[in-house]
Amino acid sequence: MTTFEFFLILNDYPFTFLGCLFISLLLFSYVIKKSTSSWLNPLRFNIFTFSIGISVVLFLNFLGYVKNQTFIYIIISVIVFWVTFLLIFKNKQRNIIITFGSEMVLAKSLFYVCYFLFILLTLISYKLLGIPAFNEEGRLSTYTGSGFGFIARLTPMLYLYSSFYIIHLFISANTTRKKMLPFFLLIPILIIGILSGSRSSFLVIVFAFWGYKTFFLNDEPKALDYKKMIFPTLLLSFISFTFASAGDLFYAVYMFFERAVASGDLYWEALPDDTWKAVVVENPFHYVFVGFFGPLRIMDPNLAEIPIGFQLTDIIYPSIAGRSTGPVALFPIFGLVCFGYVGGIIFSFFQALLASFLFKLTYIKSNSIILSALAYYGFSCVIYLIGDISAGLGTLLDLLICYMFILFLLLLIAFFLYSKDFLWKLKIIKNHK
Repeated sequence: MTTFEFFLILNDYPFTFLGCLFISLLLFSYVIKKSTSSWLNPLRFNIFTFSIGISVVLFLNFLGYVKNQTFIYIIISVIVFWVTFLLIFKNKQRNIIITFGSEMVLAKSLFYVCYFLFILLTLISYKLLGIPAFNEEGRLSTYTGSGFGFIARLTPMLYLYSSFYIIHLFISANTTRKKMLPFFLLIPILIIGILSGSRSSFLVIVFAFWGYKTFFLNDEPKALDYKKMIFPTLLLSFISFTFASAGDLFYAVYMFFERAVASGDLYWEALPDDTWKAVVVENPFHYVFVGFFGPLRIMDPNLAEIPIGFQLTDIIYPSIAGRSTGPVALFPIFGLVCFGYVGGIIFSFFQALLASFLFKLTYIKSNSIILSALAYYGFSCVIYLIGDISAGLGTLLDLLICYMFILFLLLLIAFFLYSKDFLWKLKIIKNHK
C-alpha cells in the first residue's frame, strides 16, 4: 500500500484512525511514564512515534488489511519487547564524579577543536559529495560508496559535543553580552542542520539541551523549561515544512500531519497483501550483524543485503527503485521478515535485552561536562536499537570509533596544555547509584 492509498483510506475513516491512535497512546503512556520523565527526552520522543506506528497497525487491522496471524504476532512481539525493556531499564541514573582541577579548560579546548573539525569536515563533504538536502538519490545515499564514510561516522559526535558545549556557554552566561557568543556559534550549526536534509535536525538541539540539563546539571527539564524550547523548535520545523512546500501554508500543515502519521509507513508498506513476504533476506544472521562486523572486515561487507525498508519501498514504488530510501525496519517487521512468527518474537526479546542494558549503562549523571556529553551521545545512539537492529549495531560501531577519536583528541590537547603528569591528575573517586 502506497502512502497516497493509505491517506485516501484515512480520509474516509478519520475517526476510526483517531480511535486507534487514542488506544495506542493510552497503552503506551505506561511505557512512557515508567521509562522517561520529560518530553524532551529523545527516548520518550521515540516511544511516542513508535506508538503512532502501532496505531497504524490497529487501524489497518480494523479495516481488514492485516491477517489475524500477523496482527497477533505484532502485538505479542511489541508486548515482549517493552515488558523486557521495562524490567531492565529503570529510569535511574548512576552518579559518576570526576575530580580534575582543569577539566573545564580541557572541555573548552575540546569544544573549539570539535567545532572547527565539524565545520571543516562538513564543508569538505559538501565540496566533494554535494549537499545532502539537494541529493536527488536521497540524503541517506550521500556517503554511500564514496570512500568518505569516516566523515559520516565522526560528524554526529562533533555536532553533538559542539551543541552540548554551546548550550553550556549560553546557560552559564550571566549577561546578555556573554550570551551573544554562543548564539553566533549556533548559527552555522543550524544552517548545516537545514542543509543536511533532515527536517528533524532542529530536535537534536532540543535533545542536547535535555542531555545537558539531565546528564551534567542533574536537573532534568520539566514543563516550564521545555515549553521555552518546544515552541521555537516547532516553529522552526514548521517554517522548514513551509519552505519545503513552496510557501503553501495549507500544504505545510498537511505535510506536518503526514510526517507525524508517517511513523507508521513501515506497516502500511509491509502488512497489506503480505508485502513483507516479498522481501528477501538470504542470510538473516549476516544481515543482523554486518552493520557492526562488516566495517571491521570480520564479515564481508560486500555481501551486505538491501535493507528491509529499502526493499519494501522498491516493491511499493517500482518507479523509484534503487534510490536508497525507505522506512526504518522496526523490530516487529524486522524479526518477522528474518525469522518468521516464532523466531521474530524471540528476536524481539533479545533486541530488548540489548537495548535496555545499554540504556542502563549510558544513563548517568556527572560533574564532568566531557563525560556527560559522551554519555549522552551514547544514550542517543542506543535509541537506534529500537529500530533496525542492523543499522543500530552499525551506530554502536560508530559510537566506539567516536569515543576513540575523542580520546585521541583529549590526549593530544592534554599534551599541548599540560605537563607529563597530566594523566595522573585524573581520578575517578566515586561511582554509585
